[in-house]
Amino acid sequence: MRTYLALGFISASIIGFQLALIQILSIVQWYHFAYMVLSVALLGFGAAGTVIALFRKRLLKWYAGLVPNLMIISGFGMAMVLPLSQSTPFRFDSYLLFTEYTETGKLAASYMLYFIPFFTGALAIGLIFIEKVEEIGKVYFANLAGSAMGGALSILFSWTYFPSQLPALNALLAIAAGILMIQKGLKISVFLYTVLTSLSVVYYLFFPPELFLSQYKSIETTLNLPDAHIERETSSPYGLMQSVTSPAFRYAPGLSLAYKGVIPERTAIFNNGNWFGVIPGPEDFSAEGVLNYTTGALPFHVGTPTKVLVLNSGTGMEVAHAFAHGAEEVTAVEPNAGALQMTEDHLPDFERLTPASSNLITLRRSARTFLMQDRHSYDLITLPMVDAFGGSSGLKALHEEYLLTRESFRNMRDRLGDKGMLSVSCWMDYPVRGPLKILATLVEVVKENGEDPRRHIIAIRSWGTITFLYKRSTFTAEQLQNTRSFCEELLFDPVLLPDIRSGEREEHNVMQDGKFFEYVDALLTQRPSNFYHDYSFNITPATDNRPYFSQFLRWKTIPDLSKIFGKGTLPFLELGYLMLIITLIQIILLSAILIIAPLFRLGWKGRHRSWTFGYFGAIGIGFMLVEIVLIQHFILYFGNAVYATSGVITVLLLFSGIGSYLSSRYELSKKQIRSLFLLIGGLLVLYVFLLKYLLALTITFHSWEKAGLVLIILAPLSVLMGFPFPAGLKRLNDNNGQELIPWGWGINGCASVISTALATLLAVELGFAAVMLIAAVAYCIPAILRFRGL
Repeated sequence: MRTYLALGFISASIIGFQLALIQILSIVQWYHFAYMVLSVALLGFGAAGTVIALFRKRLLKWYAGLVPNLMIISGFGMAMVLPLSQSTPFRFDSYLLFTEYTETGKLAASYMLYFIPFFTGALAIGLIFIEKVEEIGKVYFANLAGSAMGGALSILFSWTYFPSQLPALNALLAIAAGILMIQKGLKISVFLYTVLTSLSVVYYLFFPPELFLSQYKSIETTLNLPDAHIERETSSPYGLMQSVTSPAFRYAPGLSLAYKGVIPERTAIFNNGNWFGVIPGPEDFSAEGVLNYTTGALPFHVGTPTKVLVLNSGTGMEVAHAFAHGAEEVTAVEPNAGALQMTEDHLPDFERLTPASSNLITLRRSARTFLMQDRHSYDLITLPMVDAFGGSSGLKALHEEYLLTRESFRNMRDRLGDKGMLSVSCWMDYPVRGPLKILATLVEVVKENGEDPRRHIIAIRSWGTITFLYKRSTFTAEQLQNTRSFCEELLFDPVLLPDIRSGEREEHNVMQDGKFFEYVDALLTQRPSNFYHDYSFNITPATDNRPYFSQFLRWKTIPDLSKIFGKGTLPFLELGYLMLIITLIQIILLSAILIIAPLFRLGWKGRHRSWTFGYFGAIGIGFMLVEIVLIQHFILYFGNAVYATSGVITVLLLFSGIGSYLSSRYELSKKQIRSLFLLIGGLLVLYVFLLKYLLALTITFHSWEKAGLVLIILAPLSVLMGFPFPAGLKRLNDNNGQELIPWGWGINGCASVISTALATLLAVELGFAAVMLIAAVAYCIPAILRFRGL
């Protein structure tokens, strides 16, 4: 029993450490390194399997003393990884990877540093698997159940501890596992070693190391201002929220050149080091607010909306802006609980500042999920500013932005009243990508309804921003004149009007590239698909199946872009996507070096070689692809990425563990195993065609009802997916294929490692439905191999 409990603890600590490391790297670098962490974790398991294969007898001889020590070393490694990775020899900067070769070396060194605790923990788990191979189903259940517990605990811990404390917290679980595995007759030296290790870990729990963020993170550039300092910090599953004050900090996005007032000092809010918003002041609830002098004020000059919906309302600046223009009811939708609390802490009088006759409704939920649930109509719907000043270097290329998909714009249109408006503001970037993709999405949604986009979409721009305004009914002559008057007063330029005049577009702000207007006109007058095909960047509207709005890179145009902008500049146009490619290449090489190559010492022999390669490779790829796609489906369903990820991982691992346990109790025939794989593949195909519609039909369910539905949907599939791995190992063992068991383990580990990055790459290029179909094919491969008698 102690062994099973220890196995559960070490498994929970590894999953928890993995999730903690993802959050920390999202803070000090960017979100893209989540794939690196996942691959390093799986690489550790694959390499551990290879070491066991090579030195099995020797390791089992030392089993009693080796396993607890490996667990304790893994825990100590978890605690030490953070302070070491933040030291100069290991600390790298993503932005410099393509310009300074030393940064590439630091990245590789960090990769190996993160690898150590995963490898030692996995080695302990693997030795337990081998020692108790006769009870493999029960052992695998304890492993997966512990992993599921680790995912659930991570959510709990992230509410009460800061990210820098989480590695040490998970390390204590690993050390506790090691203590449980220590045999009777403990030597005093082992006791002292365990106590000293535990004290070191506890030290880092209460005195966590400082996090050094990339110098290019938004918060770092803000802290360079005079007398800037972090005023408040809060942590939650939504990330690390920080507020920064400086007497020099101002906020006025694309402010009119005609503005003559004094821009007030502001408090800036950051989430995981990235820009989030500013705390509004009392003047923002009046005509004196700076947003009145930006292109985002256009809808209030075109009409007089009284019922306003503000999506992803953030800190409430757009809410204040709506009240400043006489809105009677404002619904603010913001999913980040930490942001709402931060705003309340800095501006406790927020609601008091709203007009007495008005009504403010604040909802803490995903904007897109709200749109799918809501049945009210609005005079105006506003979105947060898209992109960042000067562009974002493609850093958001792998972020799923469900609010900016074609289906989302369709949902917004359906929520507008007969004369309702939808306002979207965007920073102008160069080369132009974001504004064109926004316009392309609007045009497609408008045309779907049989409307002429030239009569329903107008746009104006300043020196740095552009605002698109869609109106469900056509714009009147008076509204068009109001638009021109607004532009003339604040030195803005119209970009789109039904009666736009020659020379009107650059009267006050001359474009660096005048072709922008040609692109705009082409999107309105040509077949959009023709323009998408010819343009150098991917501006095809994002969809729920491919929700990567900020992914603009097109492989076939890379040579042309390199000639225009230079090879050294290209990475900074699409840095995020290129980082994924680098990660994929790294893990393929490391998997080959650390997992596959050493196995050749054992020899690649046996009459079941082809079957072993196909069987274990297929289930390794299939499982990871399914996990990643299901997470995406349920992010949209629950409206919360953190809970959806934790929930899917917990259910998948827990019920896969139950499947593994059942595999040890019920002997499956060859025919039954073939049927099992075909059933899994069939269920996945069914999910591709039905899951989206089932979730849409039940989107209005309460959270507990949704949780129950998730169990009903995922539990049967997860149980079935828990059978193949232990069943495959047992099949080799029972058919004189013992020499191929290490290969099965290694091939499965290698396939899983590669699939973490590959799944995202496939999703970006092909969509989630295609990834799920590929997973279904992968699960059918073992059945086909069986049918061929291999």
